Amino acid sequence: MSRNGPITGTCNVKAGLSSQTKIEISNLVMNLNPDVLRLQISLNGSKVNIKVAGKVNLANLQAAAGDSLAPRNGNISGKFSIAADKDVHMTGALNFRQAAFIYKDKPLTLAGLITLNDKKITSQALKIRRDQMTVDMNGSLTLNKIPYLKGDMVVDRLSISAGAKSEIDMLKKFQGNVNLKLTNLNYNGIPIQKVSAMAELGSAGLKLTNLELSDKTGTVKGKVILKPGDQFEYDLYMDLHNVPVANFMKAAWPATSPWMDGQMDLQGRSWGNNNSMNGDLSLTARAGNIQRYNFLSRIFSVLNPYKIITTGKFDFLRSGFPYSTITATFTIRDSVLTFDDFYLHSNSLQISAVGKYLIRTHYIDTIMGIEPLQTFDKTINQIPIVGWVLTGEKGVLIVINLHVLGPVDDPSVTSKSASALTRSVADSLLRILKLPLDIITKPGEVVLPGAMKENGEKKP
Repeated sequence: MSRNGPITGTCNVKAGLSSQTKIEISNLVMNLNPDVLRLQISLNGSKVNIKVAGKVNLANLQAAAGDSLAPRNGNISGKFSIAADKDVHMTGALNFRQAAFIYKDKPLTLAGLITLNDKKITSQALKIRRDQMTVDMNGSLTLNKIPYLKGDMVVDRLSISAGAKSEIDMLKKFQGNVNLKLTNLNYNGIPIQKVSAMAELGSAGLKLTNLELSDKTGTVKGKVILKPGDQFEYDLYMDLHNVPVANFMKAAWPATSPWMDGQMDLQGRSWGNNNSMNGDLSLTARAGNIQRYNFLSRIFSVLNPYKIITTGKFDFLRSGFPYSTITATFTIRDSVLTFDDFYLHSNSLQISAVGKYLIRTHYIDTIMGIEPLQTFDKTINQIPIVGWVLTGEKGVLIVINLHVLGPVDDPSVTSKSASALTRSVADSLLRILKLPLDIITKPGEVVLPGAMKENGEKKP
């Protein structure tokens, strides 16, 4: 119905009464106030032919109640023919001139020329705007039982949020091959300047090959397969620099709140699927805070009896534990992450660690070496030998070994003597802290240098 009143029209009708109904309507002129459409309609038994030419100003149309697509403004002009018997065939061309609709409560605008040829719709430069997102399409859509899409597609300002359906999910309803480019992508609140991929659409899902994500922080290359039922596979090579740690964690694990911040570099390869993660990755993080409160409190509660942490030294329940640098190399196989060179440096202490983390169950099993970066009064030399005591002119330096085992938010933390460590673990911990292995193999010489018994034996 027109907003300016009822739609009226005039035409010539010719009909033949026989065993096969035949009706011809010629020169049907529909007055849309002020637009005009001209139609010719022919019915011959089961065959129907319709020809339409003219222009429609959408601002003059009014949607019927309950319609999910409502006209708004702009216009559509052109001419086309529809022939229907057992199948439907269309030919012609339509020009969308900022043709705007409201589709499912959001604005949708089309601009550009499309041509109709039987079941194929072709466009050289069709622009689609949906909210803030725009799509530039150069290609064809074949209207099979499952539509087949082919061509080039550039999507600008696409927004993808965890747990929410995005416009790119519509591609899963098609088959075909599309050279896809995304610009100004927003993924879970993280801006990504440019994404390109070859998109293969089919019943097996959406396969993105030759995938490349790039912005000022670096690149991610590889492939991703999005399967039915929210299943996925991936194989990605990363070379990232100065990435906000919290943003990366939010993108990788959108269902979990980030528990660490700072800036990081990440290089390596990660591959797997929604059930199993694999990777070989190198991490460097800088100037941030760790906010695993239960994990930190378990560790510091063991350190406190040795007066390493003084009251009020850390307010990690409020702001987290601050670090200056974290470096590590991770090997991940079937969602089990192992490391033998983890190193954390802060203003007050440094930590080395060797162990593993089970990603599926959030279970940790690691040996830590903790060295305070400060000196203490020599009366502290009465502490139990759970680690090592290094003496010097200005005081003593302690290295404490801890075994952390269990759920990462509720682990057991126990002190571990130097003699209980295997040589390989001890070597790794000391190497990371840049301390000599002689501290285990020749503790008398390192802890009490030059002290010997009268009989020539080394003092223990």
